[in-house]
Amino acid sequence: MQRLFRLFKWLGGGAHPIRQWRYFARGQRRAEHARLHTFRLRFAPFALSQAALGLPWAGLALVAPASARSLFLALSAFKMVGGGALAGALVAIFFPIRANETEVRGRTFIGLSRRVRWDDIETVQSKRWLFAHYLLVASRGEHSLMWLPLFLCQQHDFERYVKEWLPLEHPMRRFLDESRPAAKSARETSSCQTS
Repeated sequence: MQRLFRLFKWLGGGAHPIRQWRYFARGQRRAEHARLHTFRLRFAPFALSQAALGLPWAGLALVAPASARSLFLALSAFKMVGGGALAGALVAIFFPIRANETEVRGRTFIGLSRRVRWDDIETVQSKRWLFAHYLLVASRGEHSLMWLPLFLCQQHDFERYVKEWLPLEHPMRRFLDESRPAAKSARETSSCQTS
């Protein structure tokens, strides 16, 4: 290792080769990350979707024996209030949608990260899941769909960028042109904080 370090220093490198490579790789990732536009999810639709999953516990509380009723009601209340708020906040903060001219980064239904190039998108279809509206993106070579939320804080900016980046015949561009109105209401962005 010492010989390698001396050779590297003799060739004109000042720092240790491994440290310099790490610095270069870290800088490369930062530069790539800086070119991506980040779009965060609105809190309310996802929180309501997760809170609605507590309704079966409330239904069990109605038919459960008296001894278990309070337990089911407590589980239902925790899931609807605490679980919905916690899941909504975590997803809104830590799972944004990122996009640039070449790709979009999102998640599958179970939360796995997915990077899809715009050229690889074959079909898109609209899906409403409880209180949240999604766009299911099918791409070449992938078996699971990417669930692209359509309740972003900067939804208007996302659609504007997509319309700038994609040609008219692209499936996502066609979907946004046909079924999504261009003007957004103030209600849609009222629950987001600008940074």
